[in-house]
Amino acid sequence: MLWANIAGIAPGSYQLQVSNGPATVQNARFEVTLGAVGPTGATGATGATGPTGAQGETGATGATGATGATGATGATGPTGAQGPTGAMGLQGPPGPTGATGATGAAGNFALGPLVETPAAGGPGGSAFGPLDCPEGSISVGFSGRSGDDIDRAVVLCRSLDGIGLFGPILGPIVNDGSVGGFGGADYGAALTCPAGPALTGVRVRQAPGNVGGSAIVDQLAVRCTPFGGGPVEISAFVGGQSVNAGAIVDLNCPAGAVAVGIRGRQGALMDQIVVRCR
Repeated sequence: MLWANIAGIAPGSYQLQVSNGPATVQNARFEVTLGAVGPTGATGATGATGPTGAQGETGATGATGATGATGATGATGPTGAQGPTGAMGLQGPPGPTGATGATGAAGNFALGPLVETPAAGGPGGSAFGPLDCPEGSISVGFSGRSGDDIDRAVVLCRSLDGIGLFGPILGPIVNDGSVGGFGGADYGAALTCPAGPALTGVRVRQAPGNVGGSAIVDQLAVRCTPFGGGPVEISAFVGGQSVNAGAIVDLNCPAGAVAVGIRGRQGALMDQIVVRCR
């Protein structure tokens, strides 16, 4: 049976020539009658649902809906961190002056028990002293005379007259005895502590004496300490350094104590010195 789908041909009788392959020679000839198109047949049954197609593109955004009702207030959140300190405000006017307080009781300055330093110098001459400042007074140095050695020393004292804002109140300088002879030259205030500090020791350079060879006080310096603490000051030496000058010896009061006098040995010169402290 030969079927052909020849669209657009009217019904009727036709010759159909058939060739086998690409040759132009007809191998067969047929009489073909095309009838008119019959009426449309009844609709067939619905076929099975095909597979779901691919998702289409997203449609345009719809219009915004109406605003909903306000929700209930939420719980209070935790306290935030403290912010930076604000700038300082302007200073307010001064307040009124307060009433004057009552006068305080008079202060005093108590000295400790008497102690002595070791001796510097030698056993020559004869003993002198002790040359102590009056009770309630302290030593602030020496005046006197010197040449090649220490010829003379005068103990200088100041009374303790009370306690002020910056420490003890000291009275004027007074002399409290001397030791040695009158050779050499006056060394003035070279061995006097400045106002405020007290004598807390001496520095001695020893040297062999001219007679008998025993040690004498060849040079002398003072050690001054401010009341209530502070830098210690040591003066320059007075007295001439001997060609046979010996060792330097420091005679210092214990911590917290001050000098109140001296004792020792003397002849024409100062042979030996001991510092007395309280």
